[in-house]
Amino acid sequence: MDQPSTSATNASEYQNDVEYQEIDDEEEFDAHHPSNYHSIHRLSDLNNRQGGNNLQKSFEARTGGTVRRNLGRNSQTDVLLEKHANVIVSKMEQDEALMEDSPDAEELRRTALRDMPQCLTIKRCVKDKLSKSVSRKSKRKALSCWKMMKYRASMSFTKLNMNIKDLAYSFELWYAPLKKIEGNFGTGVASFFKFLRWLFLVNFAIATICTSFIIIPKLTRRNETADSEDWKFADLITGEGHLSNTLMYYGFYTNETIGSNLSYSMPHAYFFTMLSIYFVSFAVIGISAAKSYRRSFIETEGGLKNVFANKIFCGWDYNIATKDAADLKIKAIYNELKELIGETKRHKKKSTFYDKFLVYAVQCCMNVVVLCLIMGTAAAVWYFLQNVTSDRGTRIIMAPIFVNGVMTLMPMFLSFIIRYEDYKNPKITLYLTLGRTFVLGAVTIAVIVTYWLQNDSKSPCWETSLAQEFYRMIVFDFFISVICSAVLDLLLFLFYKYVRKDVYLEFDIAWNTMQIIYNQTLFWVGLVFSPLLAVVVVVKLFLIWYIRYAIVMHLCKPSAKSWRAAQTSTWFLVMAFMSLMCIVGLVGYIVSYMPTSKECGPFRDYDHIYEIVTLGVLQLKANSTVWSVVLFITKPGVIAVALLFLCARVYYARAQANAQKEIVSQYRSMLRWSAKDKEYYYSLISQATKGQWQYQFHDKTINPELYAPDSQFYARDNGDQTGNYGQNSRLKKYA
Repeated sequence: MDQPSTSATNASEYQNDVEYQEIDDEEEFDAHHPSNYHSIHRLSDLNNRQGGNNLQKSFEARTGGTVRRNLGRNSQTDVLLEKHANVIVSKMEQDEALMEDSPDAEELRRTALRDMPQCLTIKRCVKDKLSKSVSRKSKRKALSCWKMMKYRASMSFTKLNMNIKDLAYSFELWYAPLKKIEGNFGTGVASFFKFLRWLFLVNFAIATICTSFIIIPKLTRRNETADSEDWKFADLITGEGHLSNTLMYYGFYTNETIGSNLSYSMPHAYFFTMLSIYFVSFAVIGISAAKSYRRSFIETEGGLKNVFANKIFCGWDYNIATKDAADLKIKAIYNELKELIGETKRHKKKSTFYDKFLVYAVQCCMNVVVLCLIMGTAAAVWYFLQNVTSDRGTRIIMAPIFVNGVMTLMPMFLSFIIRYEDYKNPKITLYLTLGRTFVLGAVTIAVIVTYWLQNDSKSPCWETSLAQEFYRMIVFDFFISVICSAVLDLLLFLFYKYVRKDVYLEFDIAWNTMQIIYNQTLFWVGLVFSPLLAVVVVVKLFLIWYIRYAIVMHLCKPSAKSWRAAQTSTWFLVMAFMSLMCIVGLVGYIVSYMPTSKECGPFRDYDHIYEIVTLGVLQLKANSTVWSVVLFITKPGVIAVALLFLCARVYYARAQANAQKEIVSQYRSMLRWSAKDKEYYYSLISQATKGQWQYQFHDKTINPELYAPDSQFYARDNGDQTGNYGQNSRLKKYA
């Protein structure tokens, strides 16, 4: 609040110090220049050379051309201006607060120059000299050893990070196939394969952790109770037989401490490894989804500008060195331009009220039908598991086939019926199909787990039985949703090629995405009691990649409706995060409330799995304060409040982005009107220098005071007096 007064005092102080010099300079300056020199000079400073030339010609006409040589700035004038500026700078340099290299000092210097009663030329000269002086002083100031060490460490870390990114980029997995897919089919299909690659890498990291901390330590101590049952190929399909008593399942691991010199507690290793995997997976997927959401929705809330110009003039990759890569890049740019044009056309389409009412009515009816189908599917799965498969031998084979068959056919049916809902934007169709399929998968898995907890939790080693159930689900899902669907795609391709040549096979992004999310959900449920299941899922995703890649490249054609998939990856990550969040809640229930088996597993000495922490590690008593706090934090209500807080934080970020969008729009409008203001004033100055100021055009007298932006007459014609001017430009008054 005190800065303006201080600056004004400094300005007057500097002015008083140089007043004697200014009087002499003005007398000598006026002796060599006419009174109208300042007008011409200021017009030149305003980049209005035409106005300056016109004013100069009018002066020459009045004086007979005798002041032509005096209108330019001669060397003597420059010397006087330089001398005058040096005096002001020398006085200002004595103030240490003004000469600091900081934003506050810069603001003080700017205010002092603004309040100084000098012409614009003097102020510019003083500003340049002060900037150079401050820059020289800042360069002379040596950095301390601590700052120098921090800068060097920061630069070294930045260079190391860039080198690691360059190295990882050169070894990027499946880089060439992804470029081929993106070049031939656009970003929509490529987003599915990028998501599949991302899940493969995440599961590979999980498999590495399980192998390092659970499987390898167990291999150092062989299980004395292992039976010698004959190996059968059917055991790989059912997960039973010889495979039941192997490293695959929970029951094979002991509750002992491995090693004599260096002890390794298998119960602690098993529990904390699984806890770390779920916690890190939750954090990684959550952060990835949040970053993708911010990049795709929040940061682009204001809309992207000049997308066509950027794509045409800045879209080429000049590191391309081969013809094949150049052809793929050309196809990719072509597909992206088609996607942009398709979005532009969709925004321009308008429908009548009757058409909108009909479409909304059909969509509401279809949503009711889909809800009934999901509820009917859940009831059918429950009835099948409870009545049809009462025999255990039959249930081992029939239950996975039935459930996976439902999860394969129902999403196809959902993708089929959504075509009749007439959504104009393919992205809305994709997102709605993803949501419906996600709800279907979540309900189906919930029915399976609920049925199993009610019926099979009484077995001697129920942890192994649960792991076997989900192992079979994953294996049969591969045969049904991958192998059988690939054969079906081949048959459809041959049918469309030789029978119905007007139809071609398209890659269903929603169905394929939900299949791998469903597979990942099954894996997260079974992982807690099957450490080696991570290796099985990694092999499965590896095979899925090449099978889907072959289908896309050899059997499918690009979609007729091109659309941009900039936000599709975000929805994939959100679906994966939501499924993991549900599974974490399920695993938490099993760990907290399900009693452990007393005949197998590393937790056989505890009543519940969580007691390995409360009784074994922390040694908490039932009535201790810490135990009460832990119980309070883990209550469902507290967790629900935390989730609501996270949702509110996301909503706040979105609302903040909308507010910033409005502010940016206002600033753009202000800039446009500011440019029109400058154009208006320049036109008045130009007319004045041409001698047209005193004339009238079409009974309209040019009066700058009457038509100024802050006048009541102008505000009445243009809407308001706040700077947000109306649609009628003031220049139209002189057209």
